[in-house]
Amino acid sequence: MFSLPKLLVLALIIAGVIAAFRVAGTVRRLRADAARRQATARPPAKTEELLKCSGCGAYVPLDSPDPCGRGDCPRRPERS
Repeated sequence: MFSLPKLLVLALIIAGVIAAFRVAGTVRRLRADAARRQATARPPAKTEELLKCSGCGAYVPLDSPDPCGRGDCPRRPERS
């Protein structure tokens, strides 16, 4: 009725099912952690377009009324 090969196959099947449930649990936990990290992530920083000042080489915001903010700068930024 019960032979050793049949019991070994049954044990392997049970071990395989247990391993599959463990892997599925790990994958589910990793996905939940990734979703939580993504939900709490900071939004991307606001970016501005910059222009290079032709006189001193400093980069200034495109909509800035000042040339570059340096008192010794001889020119206004280039508009390209």
